[in-house]
Amino acid sequence: MSKDPIVFKKVGKRALKMRESHKLPEYYESFELYDRALPRIAKKLRDIDGHVTVIDIGANIGDTASLITEELVANILCVEGDKDYLPFLKENVLQLSESKIIIEESYCAETDGMENSVEVDRSDGTAKLLKKKENALEREGVNLKKLDSILAQQPTFKNANLLKIDTDGFETEVLRGATTFLHECSALVFFEFTPSAYIANKNNPLEVFRILASHGYKNALFYDNFGKPRIIITITDEKRILELIEKIDRNTIYYYDVLAWKEGNDSKYREVIDSELFSIMYHYEEISKSAESIIPPQVVLTQSHLNIDTRNEELDNLRHSYDSALQELEFVNNSNGWKLLQLFRRISARFFPLGSYRRFLLMKFLVGIKRVVQIIIRGSRKIDELVWRIKNKISKIFRDRKKVLNGNKLIYVDHSFHSRTKSNNFLSEYLKEYFDVDVVLDYSWKGLPHPDLSFIDESYGAVIFFQTIPPSEIVNGIKNEHKIYVPMYDGLTNKEASFWRQYKDIRVLCFSKITYDLFSSFGMKALYIQYFPEPKPYNPGDDSKLFFWQRLTSINIQTVITLLGKKIAQIHIHRVVDPGHTFIEPSETEIKKYNITFSEWLSARAMMWEIAEQAGIYVAPREMEGIGLSFLEAMARGKVVIATDNPTMNEYIVHKETGFLFNLEDVQPIELQNLKKIHEQTYEYMLKGYGAWMKDRQRIIEFIKKSYREDV
Repeated sequence: MSKDPIVFKKVGKRALKMRESHKLPEYYESFELYDRALPRIAKKLRDIDGHVTVIDIGANIGDTASLITEELVANILCVEGDKDYLPFLKENVLQLSESKIIIEESYCAETDGMENSVEVDRSDGTAKLLKKKENALEREGVNLKKLDSILAQQPTFKNANLLKIDTDGFETEVLRGATTFLHECSALVFFEFTPSAYIANKNNPLEVFRILASHGYKNALFYDNFGKPRIIITITDEKRILELIEKIDRNTIYYYDVLAWKEGNDSKYREVIDSELFSIMYHYEEISKSAESIIPPQVVLTQSHLNIDTRNEELDNLRHSYDSALQELEFVNNSNGWKLLQLFRRISARFFPLGSYRRFLLMKFLVGIKRVVQIIIRGSRKIDELVWRIKNKISKIFRDRKKVLNGNKLIYVDHSFHSRTKSNNFLSEYLKEYFDVDVVLDYSWKGLPHPDLSFIDESYGAVIFFQTIPPSEIVNGIKNEHKIYVPMYDGLTNKEASFWRQYKDIRVLCFSKITYDLFSSFGMKALYIQYFPEPKPYNPGDDSKLFFWQRLTSINIQTVITLLGKKIAQIHIHRVVDPGHTFIEPSETEIKKYNITFSEWLSARAMMWEIAEQAGIYVAPREMEGIGLSFLEAMARGKVVIATDNPTMNEYIVHKETGFLFNLEDVQPIELQNLKKIHEQTYEYMLKGYGAWMKDRQRIIEFIKKSYREDV
């Protein structure tokens, strides 16, 4: 049996796989602030930047990624080169399915390639690189990679807003290999600072701060190894850093964690810094209680964790706690709120001296005001509660009036891929305003069986099939006569009228004119309505920049270059292909010529549009569409869309008026002319179309609620 068996231990809310000897769970359980800073910081970054994109260098078993994603969705690049920890990392991140996790199997350093001058040291649940001693035995080299080289292959993370480095003294080398990233980004940098480890690697501990300062980083918040914030300093203040190093006694302080930010980002990330400083308040209260008691409770905590047995050591710990409290008080004393409070106290002492009758009357007055405010607040809360209840009652009445169909329940059978793309949410969300909608996902496109629909009966108002529809024998066997199919033109695959007539009592809701004409020609009951997304603020973008999402093998970078190669200076490729298709890589020459950048699957559609907003030209990604949400969203911003001359694109785009159309069978260069006019005409067209959609969409509800009528 292994002396160090594999176990599952809880870290935060998740059980992670690791070796039994791993110290992390013990530290996390024992110290209330240990390893808690990064999840707090990530939450604030989400609120400030709208996304959390993390580079985790020294990812170990994936504990940082797990803790960060307990309460939010994030994009995380986990960099880990140790062969012992990689299997645990790969298995543990499988739990983080809602987030995008990329694993880079490398050690991060200042150079690329195999290096024989370093070796891997594994102890205390971590793997660290050490520079070999002169008399060390010759061993196999270590494969190293610069962060800049990693990001060249993972460009999505070039916009990371948090860089975490935990490499046990190799942080200096990591930063030296991240010159481009540090120069171009404004990410917060969080790293472990263990001076003895830097010295063991023949580095000056101050060098890590000098590198950060050379890239515009100015201030840093120091935490002790137990996770408690200690002090904010200017990172060029080397005298103060040396004083902090001297406090490392491997008794009360073993090392520091450091959070650094760039000059000019003080106001942007002020909320992050403030929230981190507030995390000390609980401990500050404990220190205050300790100073008032003979045997401080803080000492009991220290005894249990550090095995201190003597009273002298207890007093020494209390002195260190007192020193820490003084440093924490510096934050308070220098704050504007404290200065304002002090001014108020001086004014109060002058005009309302202690023990005076005026002070007595003032206190009576303030107590009265306090009681009045409390009464008002209590009354306000009761009024708010009453208003809330009334609103709920009214809303329920209106919802009940809307949900008039056979118990107001609908079954919505949807292609499972849409649960990822969210491309048809506009319809399902609109239906939820009128009906209770139960969504059933169909995975049959993956070779799995169609969903079991045998539970459906007449208690449901209708059954709606979006894009995918099971064989007629399954649909006809459903014990409900109200069935509606929402076809996508690109998925009809030339089925004849005889095929569709097998489906009994099926009606068709069409978002494409050609689809409506087709089903009408089969004699089937159909409704046509054209969808328009809500326009975003007008942003035509830079016409020398192009955004292209490759979804199909047939429309690729070579198609784009043939169409527009002479007119475009910069191309961004979103490389997320549809199932069954292949991404076509541009050549190195093309990447340089067109300044090509890349992105991959993003956790939120808005994140893709943060990138696409910069471009003036948008290439529609598919040969045919059922609706075409991606190119419609581009038009709704005033972008010039280039698309194939097929439905549904040619139902929205008029060539050279609201975009450009081309023949995929004979791709020819397009002359981009009158772009300013096309931007404006496109946006005006989408505004009018959205108004028509908002008015006409009520016809969908009537189509579902009533049997087919010729005037629908």
